Amino acid sequence: MPLLQELVLWRVLPDATDTDLGTRVCLPHLRLLFLLNDDKRSLALWSSLVIPSTCSIRLELEDFDEQDASMVYTLLKYHLSGPNGPTYQRVQFGDTEARTHSTHICMHSTATVEDASAAPLVLERRYVSTYKIDADPMISLSVPSGDLGFLRKVLDLLPREPIRTITLNERAPLSAFSFASLARSLMCRFSQTETIEVQGLAPDCSSLRGELAQAAFTFILDIAPTAQEFAEFGRECYMPRLHTLSVDNIDLHSESRYTEGRQLHEVLTEAFERRLAVGMPLRTLNIRGDRLQDSWRESWSSLVGEVFWNGKRAVTSDYDSDSDDGDISSAASEDEEED
Repeated sequence: MPLLQELVLWRVLPDATDTDLGTRVCLPHLRLLFLLNDDKRSLALWSSLVIPSTCSIRLELEDFDEQDASMVYTLLKYHLSGPNGPTYQRVQFGDTEARTHSTHICMHSTATVEDASAAPLVLERRYVSTYKIDADPMISLSVPSGDLGFLRKVLDLLPREPIRTITLNERAPLSAFSFASLARSLMCRFSQTETIEVQGLAPDCSSLRGELAQAAFTFILDIAPTAQEFAEFGRECYMPRLHTLSVDNIDLHSESRYTEGRQLHEVLTEAFERRLAVGMPLRTLNIRGDRLQDSWRESWSSLVGEVFWNGKRAVTSDYDSDSDDGDISSAASEDEEED
């Protein structure tokens, strides 16, 4: 048992006795703990385990009350404070699985999915996959929707500085108000973020299609200061390290309820203009989707360092970057010469 590396349990836990609850089991080599249950037994099991802070946690709860929330919070806090723990660099809300009544949050120790050795998936159950045990550490929680306060408490456990990437996925059963609140909470808390990813869905997948994008883009506009605001409040108020925006399958023709009916591409254009005007331009815009207008690409190529349009690189702008990475236009030209 001490050599166990992977523990995956689906609704097979017996009722815990008082003796069981007082028993501690040490699993120093555990790499993955995956619990799916519809009652409190999975939490009771987790609380009885002594596991390394590098162990990945995947927890899916179908029944979740205030007591459960408190217990999960305590267990997570203990797990994250363990010695030699990983640095979590990426926070993701929502996912690609059809969770009708659950909200998913995932914390990765890699900044992008492409970096993760977790890319190959194993262990399938009803089309739900989990990660290989040799993957980079991660924490994945699925809890019944509506408890946005609990999700904020979980985020409060993470240090602000290491988070480099925020991913917002439209597949999350939240109301429009919750999307706006969530986007603002994430971007306010993790102000040192370098990359924001906004991922939409196919038109027939969600009645709230576009709500998350509306909220996210509006707040991106809010953190793109005017020259007067920049002079008054300084650079640190406006996500100074933000350099990449990735937009996937978002209808940019849709109107934003948060900006007096302006279309989303107009909101983005103004945000890019503001950041360029105060010397904080984006270095990269990566956009995929249908109904993209050539006029947008031409406009954004003059406001952003480089634009990737449905996977293909567009013409880059001529502005000078103050970043440590040097001039983006020059780097782009060198790449083209090598090709």
